[in-house]
Formats: sequence, structure tokens, C-alpha cells
Amino acid sequence: ETIESFNKIKKITPTNILLIPEIDFGESDIQVGPTIFELFDEFKLPFIFITINGAPTNAKVAQIQKVFEYLRLRGLKKKIYFSFSNEFLEEWNIKTFNTFSGMRMVHIDLSNKCTHSCVFCGVWGPEFLDRVKIDGGGKIPPASVAFMNKQLPFEMANKILTEVPETVSIVQFGGVGDPLTHPNWHEIVCSYRQKGIRVEILTNLDCVTFEQLEVLHSLSRAQYSMHLYVNVSAGNRKTYSVIRPRQNEQVFDHIMKNVEFLSNLKKKDGYGVDLTLLHVINKNNYLEMSEMVSLGNKYNTRVWLKPLEVHSEIHKQFEIPSAEKAPYSESLKNAIILSKSLDVELIHDSLNYFKGETIE
Repeated sequence: ETIESFNKIKKITPTNILLIPEIDFGESDIQVGPTIFELFDEFKLPFIFITINGAPTNAKVAQIQKVFEYLRLRGLKKKIYFSFSNEFLEEWNIKTFNTFSGMRMVHIDLSNKCTHSCVFCGVWGPEFLDRVKIDGGGKIPPASVAFMNKQLPFEMANKILTEVPETVSIVQFGGVGDPLTHPNWHEIVCSYRQKGIRVEILTNLDCVTFEQLEVLHSLSRAQYSMHLYVNVSAGNRKTYSVIRPRQNEQVFDHIMKNVEFLSNLKKKDGYGVDLTLLHVINKNNYLEMSEMVSLGNKYNTRVWLKPLEVHSEIHKQFEIPSAEKAPYSESLKNAIILSKSLDVELIHDSLNYFKGETIE
């Protein structure tokens, strides 16, 4: 019946449209496995979908696991996806052991350039650059200069867009530098959004104008279609300039004005860019986790508390000393409590920064 129904629909569908079936298991899984094989064989499909609604239940998970095991034992090598619109998608994939699921997200580094000088950065950190100069005999070697200025060619960004699999629903721009330093970032982001792909950008939100922010806002009419992760890593102006020795306190004000601008647009129109304020936890800012939560409350954003990643021996000095374990734990607990009282979504590592103890 499933094969016949799909065949009827396919016959009246224009040939330039790729038709993909979505299977609803219903109450029985007896014929689902064989039907999936028939669909792939008869219609030469690149992939199919399985209908799922809500969160995984034990009964439904067990039912799907049986079908997947049947397919694996018979050597199926095709792609099978759950409905992308389901907010519990990843949970379904994990619990059903869905080894047939393919690529859904692509990360693209647009630019190695950056306008900031975060002390913990392995490329633009002031002390890191000083060491590179020393090793280079007093100046940054040409190879390092070339790397720091490297940007993805505009043509290559467009080529990637045309070649990503149909199942890719998220593209994240970020990496070594700030993607918004790319001269064509605006056109690139617009192109990806026009294809219906969710765009995520990791940025310091410095080198943008209000006009450009308005365009990002206009591209985010669909829910969760545009998300900015803004690296702030400071709860106030003073710490911001400590974290970034080559930027003054006014830069913090500038960043917050950009965040506020996007937040106000979302409040006014009822849709807009999703914002997450990123706090890279280190010895200079770990006591300001609650301040970050307060900023999230003020500007209606998420807050992400992310432990420092040490890129070299130079950056070990920015780790939180073990002697300060107690105040660190207290600061994190207070931030969690505050986020709950203010209803601020807080993303944090549930493991202690030091030895893996769980922070409740």
C-alpha cells in the first residue's frame, strides 16, 4: 500500500521535483523493513524520512530499534532520517541507534582575521603574537601573516552551498577568526538563508553596522533560523578590556549596543535573531558568571559558560588556579541559581572546571 501510494503521487509530480517519502510506522513494524528496501530499490531514492512526533517513548523506541536492526542485518547502506522539525530529533537518533542518519550540519571557516585580541586566543592573543615575533627574529614570519589574513574565497563559499547534501539544515560560520571580517559575509549569509538553511555565526559582533544587523533580523523570520554566538567573556567594561588588552572599555559598550539593537528588533516584531552571550571561563572572569546571567536577562539572550581551552603553554597562565576552586564553584552555583530565578537559559558544563565533580 505504501509503495502504491507513493507511486501515484510521484506520477503526478513534476520531474524536476525530488519527492522523498516519509514513513509512519503506525502500530505495527512487521512490513516496515521490507517496505523501506522496496522504496529504495524501486525509486532509487537518496534517503527517506520516518515520521516522529514528540519525545521518544520506550515502546516507540523499541519498535524502531527492531526495524533498524532488521535493516542492518540485511546490509542496508542508505540514509534514513527522522523528521527534522522534531525538537527531540537528536534524542531519537541516539535512543534508536540510528546509524543510517547522515550529515545535518556543516561548519565553515570564512575568515582567520579578527578585530579583537583575546588573551586566551591561539592566533590573535597579544602574548602569543609576541612569542611568534620572538621566534621569527623580531617580526611575524610571512607564513604566519598569510595564515592570519586567510579568508575563504567567495566563489568557494558559493560552491559549498551548491554541493552540500539536501539533508544539511544548519551551517555554522566561525573558527579561527571572526566570520564577519570577511568582505562578502553579508552576501554569503543571505545566500545560505535563502536556501532555507539555519545559519549560526560565532562572532565578537564588533565590525557590523545597524543596517547590516537589520538585514540579519530580516533573514530570521522563521523560528531558529538565525543564531549569533557573541563572545563577550566579561560581565563589565573593565574586565572586557582586561580580556582584550588592545580594546578599550568603549568597545564593550559598542558590543552591548549591537546586542541591544537586535534584542529590541525581536521584541518589536515578534521574531528575530537568536542570541547567545558566550563567556569563556578563565582566571580573569570566573567570578562574573552571575553578571553574565544578568546581561542575558537584560538583553533577553541565552548565556553559555564555556571552560577555557588551552592552546599552548602561554595560555596555561589563564587557567583558574586550583587554590581558587572553592570560589569558582560558588560562582557557578550562584549563576545557576540566578538563571533559574530570572528565567535565563543557561548553557554550562555540568562538570566542575577542576576535577570533574558535578555542580548541581
